[in-house]
Amino acid sequence: MSSRASSGFGGERLQRRSMCRERIPWLFGISIIILLTLSSTNHSLLLETSLEPTTVKEYSQSQVPHFPISISNDADFKKLGFEGNGTKASPYLIRNLSIFTFGKICISIISTSVHFIIQDCELFSSDDDSGTGVYLEKVSNGAVIDCYFHSLSNGITVLKSEKCEIRTNKFVGLGKGIYLYQSLWMTVEGNEITKSGYGIHLSKMDDSDLMMNIITESDYGVLIENSVGIQTWSNEISGSFFGLYFHDSLKGKSLGNTISKSRYGLYFGYSQDCNVTSSTLTWNKYGLSLLEVDGGTISSNLIRFNSDFGIHLKDSREVEILSNTIFDNFGIGLYLYGDSEASIHNNEIGFNKGVNAADFVGSATKGLVNNWDTNAWSDYMGSISYSIYGDRGSQDNDPRYILFVDSPPDLTVEAPANGFINWSASAFKPENFTITVNGVTVEGGLWDGNDISKSFTSLDPGTYAFALSLTTESGLARSDEVILNVQDTTAPIWDLVPEDQVIECGSSLSYQLLASDSYGISSWWVNNSEFNINDGLLQNITSLHYGVYHLEVRAYDPYDNFVTKSLNITVSDSILPSVDSPNDVVFFEGELGHEIVWSVYDCNPVSYEILKDGISVEIGDWSSGTTSIRYSLDDLMLGTYTFTIVLIDIAGNIISDDVRVIVEEPTITETPTETPSTPSTSPSTESPTQSDGEMTGPDMITLGLIGIGFTMAVVIVLVIVKRK
Repeated sequence: MSSRASSGFGGERLQRRSMCRERIPWLFGISIIILLTLSSTNHSLLLETSLEPTTVKEYSQSQVPHFPISISNDADFKKLGFEGNGTKASPYLIRNLSIFTFGKICISIISTSVHFIIQDCELFSSDDDSGTGVYLEKVSNGAVIDCYFHSLSNGITVLKSEKCEIRTNKFVGLGKGIYLYQSLWMTVEGNEITKSGYGIHLSKMDDSDLMMNIITESDYGVLIENSVGIQTWSNEISGSFFGLYFHDSLKGKSLGNTISKSRYGLYFGYSQDCNVTSSTLTWNKYGLSLLEVDGGTISSNLIRFNSDFGIHLKDSREVEILSNTIFDNFGIGLYLYGDSEASIHNNEIGFNKGVNAADFVGSATKGLVNNWDTNAWSDYMGSISYSIYGDRGSQDNDPRYILFVDSPPDLTVEAPANGFINWSASAFKPENFTITVNGVTVEGGLWDGNDISKSFTSLDPGTYAFALSLTTESGLARSDEVILNVQDTTAPIWDLVPEDQVIECGSSLSYQLLASDSYGISSWWVNNSEFNINDGLLQNITSLHYGVYHLEVRAYDPYDNFVTKSLNITVSDSILPSVDSPNDVVFFEGELGHEIVWSVYDCNPVSYEILKDGISVEIGDWSSGTTSIRYSLDDLMLGTYTFTIVLIDIAGNIISDDVRVIVEEPTITETPTETPSTPSTSPSTESPTQSDGEMTGPDMITLGLIGIGFTMAVVIVLVIVKRK
């Protein structure tokens, strides 16, 4: 590729801002101390487990001071004690160091092929105008990651190398942040560069990528010269003289970059086959400039709010400009001067403060023209062609409106609804239209670019969202929605006006409500959660207690109109409490475990009282869960008693029951000794008797003893029974 002398837009000489700082007189003394301290230190470093950071991290103050490092071959890494073995899996690590230099090089690596990483280091010099942070020459497989460069002339310099990475570093106030020369397959990713003469400078480079870097307040954000196949994508550049500058390069690409607040946003000079796609160029003086470019494509970019022009082509050939949005620039939107065989189509060009587009002959070859067609213009008024400002006589032979659709007001009508909705609409390259009602497509097809109407007939009450969507062949889309409210303002009516109801305690309410509406009754409502209305049937869903329930009931139609009525549900209690009549109780004095058990029930019980012979002996609360009441008789003495229970419910209904209790004296039954009716065959043991039948003295004594023993036995039995 032949080199050309710079002229035109590339001839302005730039003065790099001075970023000098006061020299620090005590740095020399500190450096001597550092050298003495580290002279006996092992240089092994920790291995980073993740070598792919995606953002610049905050600089840490934990770096270890270290003297400058010089490596001239692969073996030097091991000699200097750096951890790793130089393979891809275990690269040599130069990490977590703070290196100061007196205007020279902090880390120099030359003629190596092993894998190495310089990471988490602070690199700086005694003089802002001298010194280099990292110098790489004739190396491959190197990486500089997460380092902090300041007070240097050059941050990173790479010469005649390949397959190296520079990622997520921070550069502040340098002459050049990153400089790459005669190298290939390089990756520069995620770095943050500010207040430098050159953010990134590439010269005579091949097939390398610059991506996701953030560059601010630098004279040259990115300068690429005499290079082939350099891709820049997703970089953010602002506040530069030149944001992104390709000079004398082949196949340079800007993909998805954002460039703002610079004098020249994106600049191609003396280059071939350039490509600018999906980039955003805003608030620059000049958005996109092409000077003497042969061949290229500018597509799908947003170019807006630039103070002079959006796109400027000068003395360029065969450049295609398509599908760009060129809006609101303060000068000329698209400016061609001396260009030929450019193709400008399918762009939106509008609302630029100067003119939307200009085409001047300049030094263009006579007879060669630029082709303008099917672009949308904000100032197009409906004529057959659109004249392009300038002395070339160019015109867009198929101009269109930029897509437009108005927003008719929402409508409210009474049911049944009849009418139409009309949209005033026009567009550049109309394609299709779709009308939906509440999300359902009701009409659609090809659009002729004229107004669109949609009729409606006999619509029932409800809300209808009529949405119009328009598309163009260039991919633009616009939509509008009109809300049609069809109202039913008539409330339902009672077929039978609800009346107050009275039910007996313990029974359930079942009252049919009758209402009607021309659109039917859709729902019912009652204000009390103890009731429910199902299909108009009013019922209680919990047990109702004695008292009055004040209800409001409503019948709704499907459109939220309702008829309402207040009524009282009275729960009465005219039924006496129920109590069984236990049998009378009889037991001997001293017996335990006897009691009276009354089975009781009432839907609204309140209290009970038990009386013994008319005297109250127990009063208690009677709850609805109590079905029996017990009274113990263990303490009763001999006698006859009448126990009365009195039950009272919430309505004052009273019932009583009497139970007679008899406590008797225990009786002792003596069992007589029977004389056998037949003579005993055993030897006789009878005491001898006198012939006249009278007992002798010994017989009387024996009988007396027997009587005394029997009497004592009876007494003992009675005592035991009494204790029980």
